[in-house]
Amino acid sequence: MLFWHSIQREDFSFALTQAKSFDRRFNEDGTRVFDLASLAMSNEDYGVAAEAYSYLVSKGTLYPYYYSGKIGYLQARFLEITGSLDYTDDDLNKLEKEYVQVLQELGNSPSSLPLRRDYAKLRRAYYFHDLPMAIEYT
Repeated sequence: MLFWHSIQREDFSFALTQAKSFDRRFNEDGTRVFDLASLAMSNEDYGVAAEAYSYLVSKGTLYPYYYSGKIGYLQARFLEITGSLDYTDDDLNKLEKEYVQVLQELGNSPSSLPLRRDYAKLRRAYYFHDLPMAIEYT
């Protein structure tokens, strides 16, 4: 009931605390946390979404939301960083390193296509102005 109430109030941070508690207590597979992360993303609460996706990744590769968590985390971090007007080159460089690491882990699979496209278009072409690298990734 408290979880539902916090979602209705759009207190996603508290809802995440509750969702993680349910996940641990009832040995769930992360579905509730994943749904909350998606809801936080759609409500532009990127910090909570990134934290939720990070939690899913921390559960390990055997859990069903591991790779979705990695992709969602990067998308949330990118939107969080670029959504604020005071990001630094250091923030973008750190995000780029995370993208490269995840792309190496996922490989050239269909699930990594949106991630590769985002990395190429948004990170390289628009923020780093490295068009040859952007073309290589698309």
